[in-house]
Amino acid sequence: SAHQAAIEILRDEGVPACGGMVHAYSGSAEQVPLYLDLGLHLSFCAAITNPHHRRVREAIKRVPADRLLVETDAPDQTPMSRRPAPNEPAFLIDVISAAAELRGADPLELATITTANAEQLFCREHR
Repeated sequence: SAHQAAIEILRDEGVPACGGMVHAYSGSAEQVPLYLDLGLHLSFCAAITNPHHRRVREAIKRVPADRLLVETDAPDQTPMSRRPAPNEPAFLIDVISAAAELRGADPLELATITTANAEQLFCREHR
């Protein structure tokens, strides 16, 4: 419920030139372009595996491929099919599979794209 306030703060304070990401995105599809306009990437976690989380499942469809990231948020937010176990990095495959299904994409291709996005965003100074 704090997305609008966060967007306003980021507009006022600015985002570093190198960009950044919105961790475990839970906002609406309508808020996606507002974050994108700030130069941010949006990262999605296991919430997209839950059919009841319609808002975030719609939002992931609005993110351009070059600004999309995925994460586990382990040990929190376990994918639906793995509950009640605690979340772990190995479950990223569930997030990728759900993201690919929602976006009508190939899971391997989406994994390649999101990996490249993470490397580009977080490893700039190492190139």
